[in-house]
Amino acid sequence: MAEESTTKLLEYVQYAAFLVLIWFIALYSYRFTLHPLSKYPGPKLALVSDWYTVFYTLQKRLHLVTFRDHQRYGPVIRHGPNKLVFSSYKALHDIYQSERTNKVNSYLATQIRSDLYSVFNCLDKRLHKIKRRMISKALSEQKMRQFEPLMREHIDMFLKQLLRASRNNEPVDMSDRCKRLGVDIIGRFAFGYRLELQTSNSTQTITHTIYYLHTYHPPAYSNKNDFFVPGLIGASYMKNVRMQWLGVRWFVVELLFPSLYALRLKYFYLLKKMVKDRLAEGKTANEDLFSYVMDAKDPETGTKMRLGELVSEATFFFPAGGDTTATTISAVFFYLSRNPACYQKAISEIRRAFSSGVEIQSGPRLSGCLYLRAVIDEALRICPPTPGTLWRELPVGDQGREEPLVVDGHAIPAGTWVGVNAYTIHHNEEYFPDPFAFKPERWLDEGDTSEAIAARKNLREAFSPFSVGPRSCIGKAMAYMEASLTLALTMWYFDFSAPDDERLSKIGGGTPGDKKGRHRVNEFQTHDKFVSSHDGPYLMFKPRDDTQGDLE
Repeated sequence: MAEESTTKLLEYVQYAAFLVLIWFIALYSYRFTLHPLSKYPGPKLALVSDWYTVFYTLQKRLHLVTFRDHQRYGPVIRHGPNKLVFSSYKALHDIYQSERTNKVNSYLATQIRSDLYSVFNCLDKRLHKIKRRMISKALSEQKMRQFEPLMREHIDMFLKQLLRASRNNEPVDMSDRCKRLGVDIIGRFAFGYRLELQTSNSTQTITHTIYYLHTYHPPAYSNKNDFFVPGLIGASYMKNVRMQWLGVRWFVVELLFPSLYALRLKYFYLLKKMVKDRLAEGKTANEDLFSYVMDAKDPETGTKMRLGELVSEATFFFPAGGDTTATTISAVFFYLSRNPACYQKAISEIRRAFSSGVEIQSGPRLSGCLYLRAVIDEALRICPPTPGTLWRELPVGDQGREEPLVVDGHAIPAGTWVGVNAYTIHHNEEYFPDPFAFKPERWLDEGDTSEAIAARKNLREAFSPFSVGPRSCIGKAMAYMEASLTLALTMWYFDFSAPDDERLSKIGGGTPGDKKGRHRVNEFQTHDKFVSSHDGPYLMFKPRDDTQGDLE
């Protein structure tokens, strides 16, 4: 009897396995031949499975692979069974400025709880508009001017750390310094909270997050909050994996990177503490972003934001406000240190425009430094802070309308994920000739021929480091303000150059012969974790002789 039961069980298992095999064959045959997107080219694995993008997201180089696939397959590629990626500025505006497209459900991977939404991950357009209106009040030009003295306080600390390093003849990892600066500023701006990451005596480079991805024992930190930046990056990385395919469950990512998961938990615990401490202080304690959202109400229902919703918004503030700006400033230091002519133009402009560092503040004189703005825009182009594809779709319920969603001439079926990869479009030779060269001059209005005017129009239409349309980044003005002030003040007070140590001087750039897209020596290497992570450049700073008194 036992043998007969075992035999029948094996038969059932074999039959079930056969049915599963037939199902997979039918599914993949359909995706190859009869699927509405089957006419679009792309990598074979991507045509049948979302694991293609998950695999390269785990390697933190999906942006490089997307660029490579566009080079191989053309301007429209199929990057998943139900995903199309475009590389034209026409597609950029058709997708992100359309009132009919929505964010896809993969954004829900960034939720801290299934019933809590932030301005970043809420799919409901009405709810998004409410949240965006509340937050944008704190990001107005008037509020930015009020916050500038506090921003300047943190930038002054940044400058003092550079002065200390120069006196000790120490090279400075600019990714580390800029991330500490950016997170300190957003902590103060959003919550009135002093993280004090810049005052740490730690010499550890907290942006070496590769360490945390491949070891189970994260090192001790000298500052109680030093874990915050790797925790922020780790949280973004884990979310980015799930955003490629919600079928990847949290426990899978947590099993892959247990030490990273522990850092992520510490990061969220501190976010919650910030929110609770700020709530305890009361609305009028600080003129910060939080004072605008803590008592905010839904105009239709009168419902106030819950504690969880405030924590959810906090998870958006830090990567959007602190980490992305750090990428831009780090990239500027990398490219100026490797392009002497650009370096001299930028420094000369700043030192001609201001007679002292005290004079440097936001306003017409700083805005008049056109070459500095061109340098920042060129860094944003080559190294977009969010280098991946921001997915959108025409909701299935909208397919009953007569007119289809048309993206750069292509009629797109409802429910299809569509997007434009920021890294790819910013390196499209049609809009940016010699795309991997650092050329700030391309942003200056030089030449009045019809060809020059058309080229500048194409360039600006394709430029999208903050995305475009109603879901674009609302912190754009603050990002430019922080980058401009930090760079102008640094170039006023210091000269800088690569260190003599050959090993250190190469950090941040590509490796000759690399087969994974990182072969360009003079390209600042970023790792796609939704936001960009990076290392270097290492630089030596020398204060100008007549300015040290101001710094002290």
